[in-house]
Amino acid sequence: MYLAFETIDKRDKIYNLILEKADKKCATETNLIEVMQQWVCGKISNFDYLMHLNSAAYRSFADLSQYFLQKL
Repeated sequence: MYLAFETIDKRDKIYNLILEKADKKCATETNLIEVMQQWVCGKISNFDYLMHLNSAAYRSFADLSQYFLQKL
């Protein structure tokens, strides 16, 4: 999505509104360290660990364009 604003003030107002409404559960370094420690201790699976990492990187498992499809 591309957004163009007439002024910097309008851009900043919209940006701040988006931040206010954004999900507060964004990945933080502390969260990722905790997830890594759980993985190292065997409390979560490799799959769960990779899902956390991919979510933190804003990757979607639903986007088929991310996967290489090999012809058989």
